Amino acid sequence: MKRITTILITLMLIGIPFSVCHAEFGIGLPSIIKQRVEDLDKKVEDKKEEEQGVENHSPNVPSNPAPTDGAKGCPVTQDISWNGGDPDVGDSVVYDVYFGDSISPSLVSADQTGTTYDPGTLNNNTVYYWKIVAKDNYGASVIGEVWSFETVIIRSWKTAELIEEDNTGHAVYPQIAIGQDGNAVAVWSQNDGTNNNIYANRYVSGSGWQTVELIETDNTGAAAYPQIAIGPDGSAIAVWHQQEGTRRNIWANRYVSGSGWQTAELIETNDETTYAPQIAIGPDGNALAVWRQYDGSRYNIWANRYVSGSGWGTAELIETDDTGGAGNPQVAIGPNGNALAVWGQYDGSRDNIWANRYVSGVWQTAEQIELDAGSASDPQVAIGQDNNAIVVWGQDDGTRFSIYANSYVSGSWQGAELIETDNAGDAISPQIAIGQDGNALAVWHQYDGTRENIWANSYVSGSWRGAELIETDNTGFYAIYPQVAIGPDNNAIAVWGQDDGTRENIWANRYVSGVWKTAELIETDDGSATAPQVVIGGDNNAIAVWGQFGVSTLNIWANRYDDQ
Repeated sequence: MKRITTILITLMLIGIPFSVCHAEFGIGLPSIIKQRVEDLDKKVEDKKEEEQGVENHSPNVPSNPAPTDGAKGCPVTQDISWNGGDPDVGDSVVYDVYFGDSISPSLVSADQTGTTYDPGTLNNNTVYYWKIVAKDNYGASVIGEVWSFETVIIRSWKTAELIEEDNTGHAVYPQIAIGQDGNAVAVWSQNDGTNNNIYANRYVSGSGWQTVELIETDNTGAAAYPQIAIGPDGSAIAVWHQQEGTRRNIWANRYVSGSGWQTAELIETNDETTYAPQIAIGPDGNALAVWRQYDGSRYNIWANRYVSGSGWGTAELIETDDTGGAGNPQVAIGPNGNALAVWGQYDGSRDNIWANRYVSGVWQTAEQIELDAGSASDPQVAIGQDNNAIVVWGQDDGTRFSIYANSYVSGSWQGAELIETDNAGDAISPQIAIGQDGNALAVWHQYDGTRENIWANSYVSGSWRGAELIETDNTGFYAIYPQVAIGPDNNAIAVWGQDDGTRENIWANRYVSGVWKTAELIETDDGSATAPQVVIGGDNNAIAVWGQFGVSTLNIWANRYDDQ
């Protein structure tokens, strides 16, 4: 017999390198090696015949690998196993395990008796190769095939946890932002028995939630509606409005990596009241805040810019249409540092959607981006890696509210279009997110004549694919106010509040490789939960936060969707 293992024995005895392929087929071997192989084969057979009077056979070729050869989507905790044994009754078999990320894997376990092996925690998204050498107690052996499998991260929702424990007063309006490193910052407004203050807590990847901190100390009046954004270096900026006597002002505070929260500062000095700021940070660490501000006759849209290393500039008016008031501004910054702000504005008859672009340090001229006859409201904006943008909003057609969108592509608006056609009831509160591939997801809630449901539409390669229902639980009266985030792998998570007939719960659904999965409950506390937010970090792990009733107060809770 010319068995591969006999050749290995030959190599071991005479120290001559050889090709396994040559050995297997008996091709091109020097005659001396061939002779030694044949001699050793004969010795193995003679040994068993001498001891037992029967011919020895090689062990069974290792087979039936688990995971199967070429398997994909394996967890990073994957063990390997195989079938072995020996055709000769009474022969014992041991195995050498070769394993690694090279097509020629290394020996990792020698002479083991079992047919399973635990390689430990593997790397994510990696192809691993392995083979088994089986040896019997008479020296005969056989080499199995080289098998492979590919790992993937197996993520799941963990157990919801309370991230603030001050029960003096209600904690409301939670917001969250996450960095490329997976670290996150949550902010909210909380009553201390006298005033509403702004608090924050940080999530550190691998460590968990840290200690709650008060990030503003002005007790003149209530602080509310905080927003948060994180820059590429992990530093963050929070903004909020704060009552001071007869008016509200816009304040900000920065979290600096390695230093912590700085001192809160006023970022506008107008004497009239302000409301509901929004914040975005660009790839250079510079930021833009927008808000609405009263001028004594109407609300207008204002902005201020934060320049990394220099600080906040001077607040400026970014729209000049005085026909009617403007409100609900939103802002996003693209990879090139340019930005887009959107808002709703009254023209004396109806509300319209307006936009202004911030280009190379200068705000351009505001423009109306929809021309429909019905009132439009609640615009949201996102900018992709190609610096193109999508805006979504709700719009009344005289009978019901529908969801519309407009795309800004290569320097021009493409035109408003209807992205849902279910006319059973109003569709409102849209949200939008864009992936690194330029595709997008819009979500909203919509009435079907009996209850509110969560719907979505995907924007792929420049076209909307069609609205679809992403939750089907009809136990309660409503599912409302969805939020959506897309990760670097272009998969997404949507979260929302949903009534079960007794209380409101937080639910989520995942969008994976272009398909929505099954909606799932991500908190099980007995108190009603509301106003969820969700973010996905550079590691594709996600965090959701929300407000939830405890014994006597609203608290802030969180859950993680990750591989830890």
